[in-house]
Amino acid sequence: MTIQVFDVSAHLDDEETISAYLSAALKDPNHDAFLLALDNAYKLVFESGRSPKMVLDCMDKDASEKLENWLKSFYEARANEKDVSRAVIQGFRTGQFAQEGHGALALAAFLYGSNSDANFSMLEVIESVKA
Repeated sequence: MTIQVFDVSAHLDDEETISAYLSAALKDPNHDAFLLALDNAYKLVFESGRSPKMVLDCMDKDASEKLENWLKSFYEARANEKDVSRAVIQGFRTGQFAQEGHGALALAAFLYGSNSDANFSMLEVIESVKA
């Protein structure tokens, strides 16, 4: 018998469902649930072609603030990092950074901090993974 993995993002097909899911999951005290919600937000933007602005607009204030604080921590970590290449490689080794999902969002926020002219923008960080 084969058990199929349940892909939440496949069932997030309207803004009301997206809003309910992201607002609840991003506020979950379980950090793994938070990261899974970020993975699903990533899939909505990168794989399903949803607008990053729409995905952000679907979050309630508390969920949006939690996501912003999480992303901003990577953005600010870059400002304190002297050796960016070593930090990126280390981030991949430790699992903080990845090519997809929450790791890609973390990497995008970290690298966005490399642009000294850029103020932190959650929308621009999430838009950067859409390309």
